[in-house]
Amino acid sequence: MSLDYVTLDLLRQNHPAWRLLRSDHAPLVASFLHRVFVAPNVRTMAQSDLAEALEDELFGLRERLGEDAFPKPALEYLNDWGGNDTHGFAILDSMRKLAGHQHSAIEDYYGIPRAGISPS
Repeated sequence: MSLDYVTLDLLRQNHPAWRLLRSDHAPLVASFLHRVFVAPNVRTMAQSDLAEALEDELFGLRERLGEDAFPKPALEYLNDWGGNDTHGFAILDSMRKLAGHQHSAIEDYYGIPRAGISPS
């Protein structure tokens, strides 16, 4: 792939990883997924445990940033990031490429196969 301006600008506009980095919630998504999956090398997590972990994260952020910082419940954010839709799965797939040893508990919950990743 060429790294010229036109190519990179198209990626910035259309690629899910670039969209994630441009989003207002990019620091939350990246730090949360890193803390929960990458740092401890966790490969699977039940959706309820994932939602609980995110709820704890949101609680701490709201205490520091104010109640309006992240107004939705954790499960809504999880569905935004990787619910049963193509954009969410593309974001999770991009995160997986950055940390290839992990996979999505949300994808597992919905029974979506992971392309190019064999089951453990």
